[in-house]
Amino acid sequence: MAVTILCIAGARPNFMKVAPLLRALAGNPRFEPRLVHTGQHYDEAMNDVFFRELGALYSAFAAGLPNPLPELPLQYAAAHGHIHGRMRQNPYAPSA
Repeated sequence: MAVTILCIAGARPNFMKVAPLLRALAGNPRFEPRLVHTGQHYDEAMNDVFFRELGALYSAFAAGLPNPLPELPLQYAAAHGHIHGRMRQNPYAPSA
């Protein structure tokens, strides 16, 4: 059984740092490397939220439990539609 190695990278400099590790592990059948690219730039508060929630999800799923996080009040599709609609009306208006 291969050992899964999870590499988490946010902004581009960190993404570039994990590339050699992923490349080195890719040809080794003992390891199954995975990359999670968060798409975020460095922000300490966001990192705290991200890793706290990732830890909660990992612990629950590893124990066979359901998602422990509350449902988000706004889903991506709804937020995207709202922002896109505002941009069509007045792209230079400040965000609410």
